[in-house]
Amino acid sequence: AVTWQHPGCFFSNVSITRESSGRGKCRFSKQSFKKEEPRLTFQSHTAKASIKFSVIRSCLLPLARESKNMLQSEKFHPKAWKGYSELDKNEANSLYAEWKSCMEAANKNTSDGANESAGETKAESEDETKETETSRQPKANKKTGSQGKVAWRWGGCICYGKLLSSRETKSHCYARTHKGNVKTLTKGKSYWWLVDE
Repeated sequence: AVTWQHPGCFFSNVSITRESSGRGKCRFSKQSFKKEEPRLTFQSHTAKASIKFSVIRSCLLPLARESKNMLQSEKFHPKAWKGYSELDKNEANSLYAEWKSCMEAANKNTSDGANESAGETKAESEDETKETETSRQPKANKKTGSQGKVAWRWGGCICYGKLLSSRETKSHCYARTHKGNVKTLTKGKSYWWLVDE
């Protein structure tokens, strides 16, 4: 489900939680959490999603750029997030380093060459996630007969579907969406990946 919030409301609901089972996955990178690993958790209405500290910049930079003035307030500082006081020193330093990197990138002067700066940011973000996501795809240049659930980015959303192994080619995979449509997925592109069920 897609929910909508004002950026201030969104950041007011950020909390730091811990993975209890070791079976959860980062919503952004799809990497598994270790048991008791601290994670950043977002809540919009009743929907919740958690990410690893290591992807804070990649995940939040677009929003931070649009909300950088608001985020200067101490009430949006990581120390104000619920659960921060329960982190050990190394965990707190890791969280703050990622947040600081995100805010420094957001505060860069974009009044001149804004398109160029945005392009660099997008390329950097894609480079950071491409290796992880393309490694979770059927190999290119061969038919693998892969099956299972896949996810892909579309606009600001993440969509899901089931691979159609019979239609796979050396360069493309195809997935059936929940609406019954067929999605074409290009092998080697970072916008899609296999999802563990």
